[in-house]
Amino acid sequence: MKMKALVFEPHDDDLIIGMGGTALKMMENGWRFRTVQITDGRHGSDEIEPEELVEIRREEKEKEIDYLGIDCDFLDYEDGSLWKQMQKNRGEIVSDITQILSEFEPDVVFMPARNEGHPDHRATNLLVSRAVHDLDFEPLNASYIVWQMPFLEGENLSSKVIRTEVEDVFGQKIEALRLHESQIEEGRYDEMVENFNSFLGLLYSSYDDKIGRSEVLGIQNPEKMGKLEGLEFEDVSDMSHGRSTEDIGLE
Repeated sequence: MKMKALVFEPHDDDLIIGMGGTALKMMENGWRFRTVQITDGRHGSDEIEPEELVEIRREEKEKEIDYLGIDCDFLDYEDGSLWKQMQKNRGEIVSDITQILSEFEPDVVFMPARNEGHPDHRATNLLVSRAVHDLDFEPLNASYIVWQMPFLEGENLSSKVIRTEVEDVFGQKIEALRLHESQIEEGRYDEMVENFNSFLGLLYSSYDDKIGRSEVLGIQNPEKMGKLEGLEFEDVSDMSHGRSTEDIGLE
């Protein structure tokens, strides 16, 4: 039976930016992937009217999932207001998420980190964490990053940090990201990802290591890390720029 991963992404490009290379490597090892887009993307541009942008972002997402060969559920909550909606409608949103979790029964659940800069991302983490807590099975819970620096301290509370080198699939990741044409035109996200994934490779390596572009994930329940079947990764919880984090302040 194939291992299954379920990704919750607030917006249409968050999976591919935050963990696209990791997903590609897992699928190469036989994993079945499914993603859930929480919001409709309507407020993601200063140039395009909201209703038109909803259609554009849906079309771009469908191109991406077709390229990756995965399924996607669209919940279509209003972009930019998920944090406010969570305060008013938490039960309804959690119920939507729980239904998908229960139907798919993933071995691993991916979500944005809890201390991401965008409120839709923080809300997604809290909502998915609540839904996972109520399940009658326990998946591995992992966080990816899009709009924050990587898991140094603060509210994320990840017990472990792992690094995946994605150099060998990076061309596919960028190709999939560039299918989100409206995002690239306004935000140059492909350039951002090229540089950020290179930064992560350097950050979590020693000075003489030859490490390529990388992604990092925060693991919330590391006792379940055995579920990451077939994925090559390094535990970098205690490393930063080639040194133990305990020794960083000793210069």
